[in-house]
Amino acid sequence: MDALLERMEAIPVALARLNEREPVCEVPIPTFPMAGGCSDQVLPDELQGPVATAIRQFLCTKYVAPARAAGYTIFAVTCGEVHTKLGLTENMAIVCGVIRGHRLEETCQIELLEEVRRSRVRTSSALNRFIFRVQVNRE
Repeated sequence: MDALLERMEAIPVALARLNEREPVCEVPIPTFPMAGGCSDQVLPDELQGPVATAIRQFLCTKYVAPARAAGYTIFAVTCGEVHTKLGLTENMAIVCGVIRGHRLEETCQIELLEEVRRSRVRTSSALNRFIFRVQVNRE
């Protein structure tokens, strides 16, 4: 019984340690404007790095900007299509993660309406199809 009590008393201490973070190296990430009014602001909960940034820039320039310019309100993109057009190899999980991330929605002013997957596909597949709504700029 004492062992159980000790374990229960240790839980709050362990939870407090989870919130403690080790010092992180501060490396400035460059920001640059993207076509279609997009920007690449760094948010802590999204994928970072050159591959993720390139994927976001590609999506904003090749999908969002043309859809917005043509007056479309909805467009679709598949992970495999983006992966192939960018010439990536074995980065499907990153591509799908960036496409489903909130950072893409915020930077490109779009809203993810639906992710369509084949049966028995858990998360990242070349066939995952994402349907977005283009948010209209109201100025």
